[in-house]
Amino acid sequence: MADRREWKTRKIGVSIGRLTYIPPGSGELYYLMLLLNYQKGCCNYDSIKTVNGFIHQTYKEACYVIGLLVDDKEFIDAITEFSDLASEIQLRILFVTLLLMNIMSRPYEVWNKI
Repeated sequence: MADRREWKTRKIGVSIGRLTYIPPGSGELYYLMLLLNYQKGCCNYDSIKTVNGFIHQTYKEACYVIGLLVDDKEFIDAITEFSDLASEIQLRILFVTLLLMNIMSRPYEVWNKI
């Protein structure tokens, strides 16, 4: 009987446990942590990615729809402003630098808007 494990509802309090710090550069793991802090009553991975009845492909998309991530307007504006002064190679280097820093929430959309 010691091998049998089952889920039991907490009798005192509502906290299940603590989440450790995950840096933003960790990708999907970071977005999963954000959703776990926001979503309530999730019982599987698909329910964590479900927002307004729609199951998103990635945790990042779900975070963006909920509004946990800001848009990348400041990056689009910076690259557009920089394009007046820089060459094409310098613009590519700037974009790659932003990619390597992993601070844009939707780099594909930034690329398509510039």
